[in-house]
Amino acid sequence: MEGAVRLEQLRVLYSGQKLAVSSGLVLALILVSFLSEVISLQATSSWFLTLILIGILRLWDASLFLRGAIEVNEGNHWLIRFRLGVYATAMVWASACIFLFPEHDIWHQTFIGFALAGLGISVAIGYAVDLHSAIPFFTAATIPFMLRMFLPLEAFAISMGFATVLFLTVVYSSMWRIHHYLIENIKLRLDSARRNTVLLSSEQRFRQMFERPVTPMMLIDKTSNRIVAANEAAAKFYQYSVEQLQEMSPQDIEMSWVGLNSEQDIGSHVCRHRLHDQSYRDVEIYVSALSVDGRDLYFAIIHDITERKRVEAEVFQLAFYDALTGLPNRRLIQDRLQSAIKHSCVEHDRGCLIYLDLDHFKSINDIQGHELGDRLLIEVARRMMDSVGYAGMVGRLGGDEFVVLLQGLGPHAHEASVKAAVIAEKVREVLSQPYFFESSIPSQTSLMLAHYSSSSMGVSFFGDALIPAAELLKQAEMAMYQAKGDGRNMIRYFDPSMQQALEDHALLSAELRDALLNDHFELYFQMQVDSAGLPIGAEALLRWKHPERAVVGPEKFIGHIEESGLIVPVGNWVMQYACQRLKEWQAHESSRCRVLAVNVSAKQFHQNDFVERVTTIVAESGIDSNYLKLELTESAVIGDIHDTISKMERLRALGLRFSLDDFGTGHSSLKYLKHLPLDQLKIDQSFVRDLTTDANDAAIVDAVIGMAQALQLEVIAEGVETEAQRDILLAKGCKYFQGFLFSKPQPVKTFEASWLR
Repeated sequence: MEGAVRLEQLRVLYSGQKLAVSSGLVLALILVSFLSEVISLQATSSWFLTLILIGILRLWDASLFLRGAIEVNEGNHWLIRFRLGVYATAMVWASACIFLFPEHDIWHQTFIGFALAGLGISVAIGYAVDLHSAIPFFTAATIPFMLRMFLPLEAFAISMGFATVLFLTVVYSSMWRIHHYLIENIKLRLDSARRNTVLLSSEQRFRQMFERPVTPMMLIDKTSNRIVAANEAAAKFYQYSVEQLQEMSPQDIEMSWVGLNSEQDIGSHVCRHRLHDQSYRDVEIYVSALSVDGRDLYFAIIHDITERKRVEAEVFQLAFYDALTGLPNRRLIQDRLQSAIKHSCVEHDRGCLIYLDLDHFKSINDIQGHELGDRLLIEVARRMMDSVGYAGMVGRLGGDEFVVLLQGLGPHAHEASVKAAVIAEKVREVLSQPYFFESSIPSQTSLMLAHYSSSSMGVSFFGDALIPAAELLKQAEMAMYQAKGDGRNMIRYFDPSMQQALEDHALLSAELRDALLNDHFELYFQMQVDSAGLPIGAEALLRWKHPERAVVGPEKFIGHIEESGLIVPVGNWVMQYACQRLKEWQAHESSRCRVLAVNVSAKQFHQNDFVERVTTIVAESGIDSNYLKLELTESAVIGDIHDTISKMERLRALGLRFSLDDFGTGHSSLKYLKHLPLDQLKIDQSFVRDLTTDANDAAIVDAVIGMAQALQLEVIAEGVETEAQRDILLAKGCKYFQGFLFSKPQPVKTFEASWLR
């Protein structure tokens, strides 16, 4: 700012240079002519020629300044040159009291005095923008002549002294005020110019942002809810011209329009928009408020998410619905069942699960072929849905196993059992009716074959206690096998004679508590590799060193640990031990940059002090936390999504990375996936297992890899056991693998023997 002000001072000074110099020379010419009778021609000529020479130099200087493009850093140089010219001129005028002073001629002296005073005042005002120029010139032009003129006049010395001081005071104070006024004026002009520049730049940026992007944008009047502006991208998207859009209101294109009229409307909205050709697109609108020329507007950015929603729907359909029958699959059944159990316990309203298996279905596939078997399963699904209707949910677990989930059977056990029995018997009877299919034998395709089938059913009730969905499925399955054992085509109910499994569960929980107290848990490690088969990291896997049953895998006890509440202390032990091993590996050159993945359960992650515990463990172990990766399941990240993101971001600030484990086995996280600070998605081994034979699993893997690439996340596939699986995954874009093909889970000593080489 100071440099800019100085340049403005110089422009004012140099712009007035021509007038100031020429005015001074005219005045000097008048003085010389007037004094020619009393001052010698030699003195006046020499004095006047000197003034002319200095004036020419100053005018040349002004011409150079005004014609050139002066930079801010050159201001001091030009200001010094200007002042030197002013000082030289002032010295010449000051010498007038010596060379142009007529002795004993009071009238000529008075004329010179008035001329010099006028010159001094005019220069003082003209140069007031620079006091270092104005004050010296005025002082040199007036005071020396006044002293010489008035000091000899003894009778008037005191009076003239007061008058002179008053005169000088008025002039100096006026110069000071004018100077500050001019400087403030310059600053105001510069600030105004700067503001205008910023405003123009801002307006230009806004126009570029609004008019050029390929993203549709609109400005909507807050008061009238009318579209006042739209860019070309919006016109192209909605298939209208910009002028046509400006004559429309948002409700003309948005099906769910209710108007933007509160702060709650600011943010993002997902809705459907109608285009000019009457087709519909799903869009996400980001709305912000702004004011333009005192007019309250909404600025709307429109993103077409139709394709994204279609892909999400396809992924959901593939992940949670059976491809053959269209019924909910095992994953969705378990999710719905768990929700039903919670609801029944809260509302004290019983429900039941009917587990159904077709009798002798394997013989149909073996004799008639899989095509007829599939047609039979489709017909079974249709009959079950017709029989159950809106009373419950029908699902297919896999193969020839189906379930029926019933809710709202009433608060009393007898009432619930009667209602369940009616529906179960209706389903059993409908499925016992003959099935008519065209013959699959080429020579007999015109024949209609009647096939008879039956089903065995097991029923388990819920509503008394909050039990896991998997446990209820197990109870119903046990009852179904009881029906098969009793002769098939029957219905059996889970009863106390089947409690042995529950007793085993209680015993297992007690043994697990003892294992934690006596250090019977152990970590195994399984290698993770890249596309070239080179190790990039490992996953820590929990094992139980049972004193009587050797080493027990996690599938046998993890569920019990979570149910019994032991998962938090066990999880802390796993984290501490894993960090100890990682610290040891980081001391070796070969394994220093390899990542160790540690599984974190949902219950452990949602502990209030989870972040503090992990932070403490990492700090105490002294590891480089950039190589510690936490694997979270989808059930861990859903729920309070804001708390989840906060915890993940706090841990990422320490350097930790995150992988979403078993991706695709749940569905709730699809909505929030783009908001989570993840580094990696892990394809569940259930999709990898049948990748080479099941088109559904291949499609799901395709969708997961595509989604990860779109979100710029790594993808790693677990459970890779064959080269064929590895080759398919690699071709689809997956670059990282884990499974028996590369390494089995190994105890620490065996693992480190090859890991640290």
